[in-house]
Amino acid sequence: MKRRHVLSVERARDQVLAAKSWWVESNLPVEILADEIEQAIAFLSWLPGAGSSYANAGVPGLRRLYLRRISSHLYYTFTHDA
Repeated sequence: MKRRHVLSVERARDQVLAAKSWWVESNLPVEILADEIEQAIAFLSWLPGAGSSYANAGVPGLRRLYLRRISSHLYYTFTHDA
């Protein structure tokens, strides 16, 4: 099994920054948010097909991974290229 590079798009980065702002304004420990996202990205770099398929968005191949500690989903696609 080969580890893959994980790329994000500008929209995803904007959403993470918005979530971070909300966590700060809500006096929640931002470290939990950061840790959960970092762990999810590391996990998906090894097992990109691990999340569940999410066909409702109209994006071919869209999947999502539930991030339990922050009660959110991380939505993503991947290619079979290594």
